[in-house]
This record gives sequence, structure tokens and C-alpha cells, in this order.
Amino acid sequence: MQRSFKTCFATALLNQAIQAITVFTKEEDTCSDDGWTRSGQITWTAEGTTIENTIITCEPNTDICVKIGRDNVTLRNVIIYHPANGMGLYGWKPNNLVLENVEIIAYGNEWGAMPCPTRYPLMGHKRNNMMVSYAENLHIKNMKTDGGSKGIYVKYSDNAVIENVVAKNVRGPFPAGNCFQIHTSHGTTIENFHCYNDPQVAWTEDAISVYHSADVTLRHGTVNGGNSSTGQSVMYEGSSVDSIGGTVDDVEVVNA
Repeated sequence: MQRSFKTCFATALLNQAIQAITVFTKEEDTCSDDGWTRSGQITWTAEGTTIENTIITCEPNTDICVKIGRDNVTLRNVIIYHPANGMGLYGWKPNNLVLENVEIIAYGNEWGAMPCPTRYPLMGHKRNNMMVSYAENLHIKNMKTDGGSKGIYVKYSDNAVIENVVAKNVRGPFPAGNCFQIHTSHGTTIENFHCYNDPQVAWTEDAISVYHSADVTLRHGTVNGGNSSTGQSVMYEGSSVDSIGGTVDDVEVVNA
């Protein structure tokens, strides 16, 4: 019996995150997309919107594939394909945003640093798989990212909860190149994570960057691979008394 696309996607993504796989392989596609909606670029969402069971594909040269600027929005069981010279998902002040069972994939760049449009809003290094700024009560659960300048980038969003996440082959260029970056987001937790960078494909800096953020916790995860001459595998970086504190618990670094 043919499995549903929804079941295949959710199960595979959760297993990847929790088991912290070290080798990424493509299984033969035996899944159906029956019951799923297909969409192009999403530039606006109303407050309280739920986007569910949707495959979003954006055309080449799309700057931002999915933009969220309202409160109480949920994305669940969603796959986003965005061009390598654009951003996958961008959230601006989206309080109570929930991203659950979401995969974000950059297409169109087989190896090395990202193409570098220097114009706004990409600025030469912001083709992130996802970026969320100024969000209260942000919750990311069961997410996989692939091929962005950064994988998951959270900025000015205190107490974000990020769990069961996989970031693969971040592409930079400098100052990007992070699987996960937490920027001025105090009290954030990343738990059950895997950061994988193939040195023949990726273009890394600090694989995990905690920047100007106090009391950030990294728990139960693996950093596998990196090719930066200047970046670290895990970096806590702060320049003020407001950036004190943090916990690293059960985190493994290999092939770095």
C-alpha cells in the first residue's frame, strides 16, 4: 500500500532530528502527495492563519519565499523550496509563531558559497533557509533545513524553543555559514539537534553561533563537519554583561 506523503514526511523528519543521523541519504520516493496543497510564494498571512499539508515552491530570483508578519500563525507539515539566491522563510514580529514538521530546501547551487546578490534584503549573505526576528513565544519543532546561507536564524526573540531540528550544508558566505544562530535572544533553548556539513559542499563559519544572548541552552546534539579557517564548532560570543550565562549539555563535535 502506498504511504501518504504527510506520513512519510513527518516520520522521516522526526527520525532524522531525534536520532541525530550522521549520514544523509535519499530514499526511493514511494510517497504520494495526495491530500497536499501546492502553492507558490506567500507574501502575506492574516493573524491566526494555519498553513498545513502544503508544498511551497518559489521561482528562481524570488527574494523571500514565505513572509510572516502577523501573530498566532502556524505552519505544520510544510515543505518550502526556495532558490539559492533568496530566503526561504522570513518572520518579522510574528508572536506565537509555531513551525512544526517543516522542511526548507534551497535549490540551484550544488556546492560552495551561495550566489551573492548584494542588494536589499539579501545583502550578499542572507539567503537563509529561515530567519525570524522580534518574535515572542517562538516554537520550532521537527524542522530540517538544507543549503541556506544559514539554517535556522533567530534574532531578538527571547525564550525561543527549538527542538528536534536538523540543518544540512550551510553555504555562507561570511559572516553567515551557521547551522543555527541565536542573536540577542536570551533564554533560548535548542534541544535534540544535528548540524551536518559536508566539507565538499558546505561553506561554514561558526557551526552554532550564540551571539550576544544570555542563558542559551544547547542540549542533546551533534555538530558533524566544517571547513572554516576562522569559525568554531560551537561559539558563545558576547561583549556585555547582558550576554552572560549559558549551558552546553550532551553535545558531540566530530569531523570539525
